[in-house]
Amino acid sequence: RTRPQQRDPRYVLAFTLPQARVAQRRRASQAHHQSGRNLRAAVESTLRSLKHPFRAGKLPVRGRFRVACLRIASAAVVNVRRIHRYLLTKIRSEVEPKAAQTEPKGLPEQAVEAFLLFVRAWRRFLGAFRPSRCVHFGG
Repeated sequence: RTRPQQRDPRYVLAFTLPQARVAQRRRASQAHHQSGRNLRAAVESTLRSLKHPFRAGKLPVRGRFRVACLRIASAAVVNVRRIHRYLLTKIRSEVEPKAAQTEPKGLPEQAVEAFLLFVRAWRRFLGAFRPSRCVHFGG
């Protein structure tokens, strides 16, 4: 609502900082909605990618440090997979027109070897975070 000031007869619109932030988020949400993109779907996809490798969405370790390390490692793997998928599609789009003229389709061996080296190193890193023993009490 607007109200007049005490010393000045002009009307002023008063709002709080949380109200301003809500209005800002609403405007941003409407702008993305009008563009035809659903931000929630993108976020849900990312969270699903982080939780999917773990049974029932629960980490197999205990302790804040180990949980934090495993979450960071999971996020890094998701990013690497996405980067790898992007690079593969880029390489394929460059190789396919040339390959159709001369040779059978295929990826450059260097890209495949580099990715396999990364996967091996990553498995060694994750080997340090073996699941902790779970002790069940009672029946």
